Amino acid sequence: METMLNHSPTRNHAGGDKPRDVGAAMVIAAIVATIAMALGGVMLSQANRENSSSNNDRMRQHAIDAAMAGAVVAASALANDPTYAGTDPQDPMTVADGDAQFEITVVPDPEAPTSFRRVVTAIGYAPSKAAPVASRSVRQLVELDPIEFEYGLFTDGSYSDGSSGSVTGSLYAGGSISLGNAHDYVGNLSAIGSISTGSNQTITGTLHANGSVSVSNTSTVVNGSVFAGGSITTGGIVRDVAQAGGTVSNCAKVQGSCIQHSPPPPVQVQHLPQFVYNPANYSPPPVNVTGSDFVTRVKNQTYTQGVYNVSGSVSFKNNETMRLTGNMTIITSGSLTLPGTITGPAGQTVQLALIIGGSMTAPNNLTIPSTVRTLLYTNGSFSAANRLIFTGVLYTHGSFTMGANSSITYAPVDSPGFDWTQANPQSFSVRNIATREITGA
Repeated sequence: METMLNHSPTRNHAGGDKPRDVGAAMVIAAIVATIAMALGGVMLSQANRENSSSNNDRMRQHAIDAAMAGAVVAASALANDPTYAGTDPQDPMTVADGDAQFEITVVPDPEAPTSFRRVVTAIGYAPSKAAPVASRSVRQLVELDPIEFEYGLFTDGSYSDGSSGSVTGSLYAGGSISLGNAHDYVGNLSAIGSISTGSNQTITGTLHANGSVSVSNTSTVVNGSVFAGGSITTGGIVRDVAQAGGTVSNCAKVQGSCIQHSPPPPVQVQHLPQFVYNPANYSPPPVNVTGSDFVTRVKNQTYTQGVYNVSGSVSFKNNETMRLTGNMTIITSGSLTLPGTITGPAGQTVQLALIIGGSMTAPNNLTIPSTVRTLLYTNGSFSAANRLIFTGVLYTHGSFTMGANSSITYAPVDSPGFDWTQANPQSFSVRNIATREITGA
């Protein structure tokens, strides 16, 4: 016992004193460090796997978005061209910023090869077809429904309007379209030239121009797609696809796919039918009258319905009234200045057809009741001062200028002497029958 109590610790060779458990501590520390390094490696590997998985998820989402963009592009092309077969397999379309590419194939439905039914296959690749991380395929079965001439407004020339109004109905211009501020539109706008929108606008439909399209004001929203053979300026919001042959100025404003340097199918040139006058088309036969006599008889309410073949121009004053008691058709080789007031019979819907060989002018504050369905057709230009309101259609071979606070609501109106089937022979509404995703990687 005494020997054990007086035993001295072992000295090291340097003469200093250290407890024996120091070595054990060092071994434990080494083990802990090894375990920590191993855990770190496991966590890093897990993080890498999670990052890789997240990246793959993003690529898959880009691919499906690109495929859906392809389906939208195909529908736009088929609306004007039923022979559209898709994109060049060697040249897929690229979504802006290089996020993805897509290609389109369109074939007749094998179960109904002679019909207007088409099978659309759109494949999206992310980030590219040449080196895909992910791909997605969408297939649609669509029906092409041939449509007759269904424009609310049509001009072979250019179109411009004022502010604070509305148009319900599609618009075609053989030239360019210039839209005023705070003027809302429900319908598609098509132009052989360019389209320029204003501020504080809501456009529910597709904008399609062979030139450029400007949606530059931040307060303007397009609830649809924008297609331009040139460039697209996007300060406002585009809800669906923006596709340009040139650039899209700000893809962050496009909520659907943003496609640059890939021209969409062009707007097809369309023409109004020419009016052919044949007295035998009317019963009772037309009344032949001079322009001045016609105005006098309308003012004194002798002429309130019927068909009138007018020689020379017709010029009403702003304080004069045309009171309809039934359907009226006015045909003249000259020009027409509309009166300040047009009324119809109470509780009855009638038709007013104005078929003018020259130009047509509407005065300030002309409101035609919605019960008077109106066809305005002119071989010359059409110009309206502020606040023109009517229900029907307006077709002009010349230019079209509409003032502020106007409102036009489309309603089909027909009249003898027109062959509308020849006006727009290759226009279709594209009806989606079924859509499904068919592959994924």
